[in-house]
Amino acid sequence: MKRLLQIIETMSGALFAVSQRLQGRSIGRRTRTLGRWPRVRGRGSLKIGSVTKFFGRALRVVLDVSPGGILTIGDRCALNDGASIFVSQSVSIGDGTLLARNVQIMDSSGHETDEGSGARTLPVQIG
Repeated sequence: MKRLLQIIETMSGALFAVSQRLQGRSIGRRTRTLGRWPRVRGRGSLKIGSVTKFFGRALRVVLDVSPGGILTIGDRCALNDGASIFVSQSVSIGDGTLLARNVQIMDSSGHETDEGSGARTLPVQIG
């Protein structure tokens, strides 16, 4: 039974990778999804390294990349249930990084702090 679950998870990860590659995104080998597929939104650039795992059993992982934004997730990373990454400019997650359940990463404040100043956006690099 355990081997069957491993096969199903591998196939699900392969289907997720194919669906993203068809949309012009770069997805590495042996990417796995355990549970629901990540919700990928936006028209920005997305690059996911090899042997990366998305855990979406309780809550779906969200990857939201605005047009012109760049999200890079390195090799051997794991994004746990409910992890969310919102990209306006640039977010880079280094090799071997593990993201906790329900973590949120944003490179923009999402709103202006002073009238007329616009939202503050700075690149984020983790790991």
